Amino acid sequence: MKSPSGKMVGIFYFALPLIVSAFTFFWNSANYPSGPSNDEGIYIRRAMHVLSGFGPQESLLYDHPYFSQIFMAGVFSLINYPHILNPTVDSVESIKMIFFVPRIIMAIIALVDTALVYMISKYWYNNRTIAITASTLFAVMPLTDPIRRVLLESIQLPFFLLSVLFAICATKKIRATNSNRGINYRQILFILLSGIFLGLAIFTKIPIFTMIPLIVFIIYKNNKIKRILTLWVVPVIAIPLFWPAYALYKNQLSLWFNGIYFQTHRGVQTFVETIKYHFQYDPLLVSLGLIGIVFSTIKKDLFILIWAVPFIVFLYSVGFVSTWHIVPLIPLFCIAVARLVHDLSQLIRKKNTQKILPFMLLLVISSYSLYTYTVVIMASDNSTDFEVVSFIVKYLYEDAHTETNNKDNIILISSPFYSWVPKYVFNLNNYQAVDYLDNVFVKSKKVLMVLDSQWEHRAKNNMLGAKMIESYRTYSKDKIATFGGNGAGNYDVSIYEFDSSK
Repeated sequence: MKSPSGKMVGIFYFALPLIVSAFTFFWNSANYPSGPSNDEGIYIRRAMHVLSGFGPQESLLYDHPYFSQIFMAGVFSLINYPHILNPTVDSVESIKMIFFVPRIIMAIIALVDTALVYMISKYWYNNRTIAITASTLFAVMPLTDPIRRVLLESIQLPFFLLSVLFAICATKKIRATNSNRGINYRQILFILLSGIFLGLAIFTKIPIFTMIPLIVFIIYKNNKIKRILTLWVVPVIAIPLFWPAYALYKNQLSLWFNGIYFQTHRGVQTFVETIKYHFQYDPLLVSLGLIGIVFSTIKKDLFILIWAVPFIVFLYSVGFVSTWHIVPLIPLFCIAVARLVHDLSQLIRKKNTQKILPFMLLLVISSYSLYTYTVVIMASDNSTDFEVVSFIVKYLYEDAHTETNNKDNIILISSPFYSWVPKYVFNLNNYQAVDYLDNVFVKSKKVLMVLDSQWEHRAKNNMLGAKMIESYRTYSKDKIATFGGNGAGNYDVSIYEFDSSK
């Protein structure tokens, strides 16, 4: 039985990374990370689509499964979002709060991720030092920035980590038990929960299926538990099948296959380019993480290798990897670094130095990262983007309440970041949103085009489809508003209007 002091040490070890995580992930959530995110706008919009009762499939594009929007819609419904905010048309602060709430939800999920990284590390390696090192690195390193946004990988990560944790709990002796006993109900429950959570993770985004070998490896470490592997496999396979089953039900299975092909053959950015990007952004964790994986190869740590290799091989083979696609590797990098630091410290003969060195290194790394992180978080500001959304809402609201005959819908060409709020928060239906990736030439009597720096860069450098380039050249002439300064900054947003009736 642990002494009271031992329990307090355990609580301190667990609480410290959570406190640091709460500081980094919750602070200035609405403004950091900065800049509008195309994908974040899409996934919030899809959640609002489900919340409004329109079903899980938003369009004819079958690009991802449905669990993310179902999960977020469930959370939104639970907290009565966005009605709880009482948003008003003429308030920029209301717009800020509309974006703030989803970011706070992601911060809570990130806090859960931190706790799961701690528990996975502690139970697998039976070592608190590795656990606190891994979870603290997860809490303070810039590589975790994508987790702050409403992205598929951010929503998926805790479900994947829960699957790993429950598999470990089923095979490890967390409590003293009689080794001669058979499988007990608690182990069966853990195996089933592990399968359910991995099934939900795959139902969020398909590439996480590459983690199946990892969970199978964990389960097969115990000869008794592996006999009920079928109990784990059933939900892993059955839950994601709801996606193609829904397409079959809608008689759209051919569209489902086309969507899968589209997602895996875009070839915009490779895995190597993504790693280079993250190396420039967070060279410390990426470098140490890769070194930790190599070290694990030397030490024959199959837990880390089976986590890393299938997923990396898959990303390398598909040929299209965005910066946030490596999110499932971030906990692995932190655990690999923690094991590297711990094992290297064991080479020192002095026992006191062995114990202190990992914490000293963690203190140095965390202090440096927190300092640089704090500066960036404090300087980050999305007020320009909130002002743009507010302008669009007021523009559409005034148009909707103008009494004219034969009034046509406005076409709003913009990033999804700007276009979902008028419809799903203020119930404005007098416009049709067109994303720059839609690649259509817009033909309408009234067009509102919103160009931020990302949008304009893609348009000017012919990085869009030919039809959208034509739309850009046609409608980006009559500027009616500019936000973000004097029109010269990278974060400026310009709004153009085409109105054939004027």
